[in-house]
Amino acid sequence: MLGVDDDPDVRTVGRRILERAGYVVHSTNSGAAAVATFAADPATADALVLDLTMPGMDGEATLREIRRVAPGIPVVLCTGYDDQSTADRFRDLDVSTILGKPYAGDDLVAAVDAAVRKAGLAD
Repeated sequence: MLGVDDDPDVRTVGRRILERAGYVVHSTNSGAAAVATFAADPATADALVLDLTMPGMDGEATLREIRRVAPGIPVVLCTGYDDQSTADRFRDLDVSTILGKPYAGDDLVAAVDAAVRKAGLAD
C-alpha cells in the first residue's frame, strides 16, 4: 500500500492505523514522490491512499500518472471537498472510494478493506 499526503501528521497517523489493521504501508509526502516511488517498483503498492489537495502535483495529476502504469490499482481518495463533486471529477479515473476528511481510523480501514476486496486482492 502506498499512502500519499503532504501533512506529516495525517500521513503518520494513517500509516499507523493501516499497519495495525495488517497492511504494509509505504508513505510519501507528495504526488511527485509517489509517482517516483511507484514507477521505481510498481509491486511496492497494491493499493493507493491518496490526498486530493497537495502542493505541486495534486492528487488528480498523481493519480493520472500512476494509472498509466497500473490502471487497476485500487484507490482511496481522501478529501475535504464535497464527495459528489469529487466523484464526478474523478469518474474517469475509477476511484474505489472517496473518503471525506476528517475521517475516523475505522473509516479509513473500512475504505481500504472495501477497495482491496473490490479489486480482488483480499485474502
